Amino acid sequence: MIPFMVPGSPDLAKSVSETLSDKGFYAVLLKNHGLITVGKDFNEALNIAEEVDEAARVYLLTGGKAPPISSENIGHIKSLRNP
Repeated sequence: MIPFMVPGSPDLAKSVSETLSDKGFYAVLLKNHGLITVGKDFNEALNIAEEVDEAARVYLLTGGKAPPISSENIGHIKSLRNP
């Protein structure tokens, strides 16, 4: 999650750009703004947004008690997306 920044500001644009490119993320949550996702095309970006939405739903429904996905499993998921 990126901390709150003024909408449309160069600082916000830089922070989003750096987070998505430098860290290899496909999604970033902007505090007090919402979600930004990227993908190789519109459908991939939309699917990622749906995955984030579902993860947020599970988190809320379980009161935050659902165990997180391990780094190893996240790496496996990424390898399946980028063979």
